[in-house]
Amino acid sequence: MDLWKAYVNKSLELNFGTAQILLNTGDRHNSSLAHYLDRCIEIKPNSSIYKNYSYESRYIRFPNITFDLVMTFFDVNTSSIFAFRTSQEFTNNELLKITSVIKKMKSTNLECRAIGMQNNYLELLPNIKNIHKKIPCKLAELDLFGKEQRNILIDTKTGMSYNLLMENRIYRPGELLNKINYDEFEKTKSKLTF
Repeated sequence: MDLWKAYVNKSLELNFGTAQILLNTGDRHNSSLAHYLDRCIEIKPNSSIYKNYSYESRYIRFPNITFDLVMTFFDVNTSSIFAFRTSQEFTNNELLKITSVIKKMKSTNLECRAIGMQNNYLELLPNIKNIHKKIPCKLAELDLFGKEQRNILIDTKTGMSYNLLMENRIYRPGELLNKINYDEFEKTKSKLTF
């Protein structure tokens, strides 16, 4: 199934953005931070990373994703990955930089993942649309909206994403509900750094 097509169809629905959208090629499993802490790199909001797989820093973690958007591009052939976490709509310059970094990967087998945002917060949707237009890639996962913050771990060897259990336990219902409001989030918005 083409997940890009499913996403476009979903975005045409009248109540788009009011409920969580989960499109993926498999379940996202839980992983405890204690198992990966010594081999992971944390990506803070408005940051990006381009790296090839290495055992010492195999994982990338994105804690406390709320209104922001995480996107990853994984080259299946070489286990290289470009990942970023953005809080505002791309400028043309940022989109050009993203495109040039991805072109360096020289892969025809790219997997894209987009994770983040909150219900009724549609400001970053143009980022996904622009990426879809500019970069030919397979959409492997789309996890948008919802009311909970997400903690995500990406494996740079396989490109897979995991729910990161920051406290090394399964969370109780409602425990991950987003506790910041949009006004607080807006104070942290800035340009994407490369």
